[in-house]
Amino acid sequence: WNIENIIDNATLKYSVNFVEDVVNLDVSPGASGIGCTEMVISNLGTITIDVDVEVSGDNITISPGAVSVTLAPEGNITTPICALALTRSEARAHPVSVLALGRETNTHLNQVQVTSNFTAIVDPYARLSIQAPMPAKHCIGSTFWTNFTGVNNGNANDSVVFEVSNIQELEDAGFTFTLPILQYQLEPALLDPLKQNSFQNLVIKVDSENVTEGYYNMIVTIATTMDGESFSAATTYQIWMANCQEQDANIEDDSLPSISLIPTLIAIGIIAMRRRY
Repeated sequence: WNIENIIDNATLKYSVNFVEDVVNLDVSPGASGIGCTEMVISNLGTITIDVDVEVSGDNITISPGAVSVTLAPEGNITTPICALALTRSEARAHPVSVLALGRETNTHLNQVQVTSNFTAIVDPYARLSIQAPMPAKHCIGSTFWTNFTGVNNGNANDSVVFEVSNIQELEDAGFTFTLPILQYQLEPALLDPLKQNSFQNLVIKVDSENVTEGYYNMIVTIATTMDGESFSAATTYQIWMANCQEQDANIEDDSLPSISLIPTLIAIGIIAMRRRY
């Protein structure tokens, strides 16, 4: 309970308190975004009173926003009060203010004001995405760079970690990797999707000196380190490693007719000339 907010004016005395002075709002996709507490209005005096209460929040919706009650001496009433924030709202604390006006029921005299408050906290949540380059062909023995882009789609700053999930498999196949820094602090893209600090390009250098010809998949994940969260996302970059030297040799061989075909070509040429003339 909060420290009671009590006003004493002769025999008119009442308090407004909240059972929970902090409520948490889950605004992640699919969640309700609602957090509730209970407001307790108590008549601490010796006369019957009318109390009108207005509840207002900072950039969030409060329901109900107004309550009116009549309380006998030593009476009290408990009313649920809920705060609502929009899905994907920024993680932060919202103060909720209460203004109560109490007066004698019969005379409406001796009006007394009481204030109270509670806090609605929009909880942080993690949502991440990662995009791979388009599938590409590289020559065996070449060195190339890949560029993955990770984005913070959550509602709070997030320290994210990148990982080549199948790096051991690729190293066993003959690849060698030069990895950059793998942990970055990203701001939420919901505040500004084009803001540079909301996404991170991960550039990986790849050497393929000892690779055999074929298709390979490089799987890269991005994961949150946010307390209480375990969200991660993955993407796959498909690589075609080609023996470019053999292909070049085949192209050179194909530029001239095979020796075995020369007599046939000569014969065809003679027949064509005879028909022409």
